[in-house]
Amino acid sequence: METVPPFLAAGLRFLIATLILRLIMLIRRERIPLEPDFWLLVAEMGLLTYTLPFACIYWGQKQIATGLSSILFATFPFWVAICSHVRLETEKMNLPRFLGVLIGFAGVTLIFSRQLLHGVGHSFLGMAAIVVGALSQAFALVSVKRFGAKYSSISINFAGMVIGAIILLTASLAVEDFTDLEFDSKALIPLLYLSTIGTVFTYVLYFWLAKQVNAVLLSFTAFVTPIIAVGLGAIVLDERLGRFTLWGSALVLGGILVGNVPGLWRYIQEHRAATGIETP
Repeated sequence: METVPPFLAAGLRFLIATLILRLIMLIRRERIPLEPDFWLLVAEMGLLTYTLPFACIYWGQKQIATGLSSILFATFPFWVAICSHVRLETEKMNLPRFLGVLIGFAGVTLIFSRQLLHGVGHSFLGMAAIVVGALSQAFALVSVKRFGAKYSSISINFAGMVIGAIILLTASLAVEDFTDLEFDSKALIPLLYLSTIGTVFTYVLYFWLAKQVNAVLLSFTAFVTPIIAVGLGAIVLDERLGRFTLWGSALVLGGILVGNVPGLWRYIQEHRAATGIETP
């Protein structure tokens, strides 16, 4: 982000990812569906999963601190819960999920509370951009859950990323300044990592999971990411893990546990029924 403009960085990320995904499809002899329903879904994904959110998040992170952006993006499970409740008959909001979202969000806020307190002067537009990105991705996730069950996660992501890459790179050429553009190791290594592990692997797995599990519970990954981030900061950058970080991490994990209570209880009942153990 220091030497590459945000729209260009996001566009190149998806361009590289599409080349890898296309190679995987050729190896698997997987064809792109031609039916209109598929293209309606990927058009929505191209706009709401890849173009709008990444333009907002990449641009917003240049305006505000990383910690604050993590807190704002942690509104993602709230938006998923609302969209699921409205658009999915089988995934209505219940008390454990609602409490799990609240507890997890409180944990993320506690983890980054020091940065939040020192970020009073942050750009309102930068903060709004992160929230818009979270809402956009939440809506698209529920759409995949609702309409994407019969399609391969690889083909969905490939087609959606092609659309995202084209729009972002076009926007970059139209509005961004390339005067200070420099592809040094600090730009190339993160770009290659984000294109492969952070995009190809992550999004294919993520949208495969979206078809298997409850959308709200899947969205709890937005709470886990900050824990991993601060943990890597401690390991790689020797950053100190303060008590707020530790307590916040405990709250996040507690929130995920609370949100999963109905599923855990159902699993216990099914296991007891299968093994002949009576449920009290």
